[in-house]
Amino acid sequence: MMRVVSIAGAMLCSIALSGASCWQRDGVAVLPPEKPRLDMPDSVSMAPCADPVKLPKGEKTQQELEYYWGLDVDHLIACGAGKGVLVRFIRNRDASLRATAGK
Repeated sequence: MMRVVSIAGAMLCSIALSGASCWQRDGVAVLPPEKPRLDMPDSVSMAPCADPVKLPKGEKTQQELEYYWGLDVDHLIACGAGKGVLVRFIRNRDASLRATAGK
């Protein structure tokens, strides 16, 4: 959607102070739309999830297996929560861009 500016804007368009491409129609300057601003998510949200826990060599007791399994579960829960933050960030950012594009 193009922005329409006043006669003062038309004067700016004619002397090209802004350096932006524009044209005039019926005495009104028409400027191209502003470029959307894409914010980047924080680096913590973008970090890859931890690899599964590697079991040490040798036989394991039931207690040891449950301990390592618990570590994997904790890592998966933490990573899932972090990726949920990332998904919400992207959805909010994109909704904001759609809302400003309609203006």
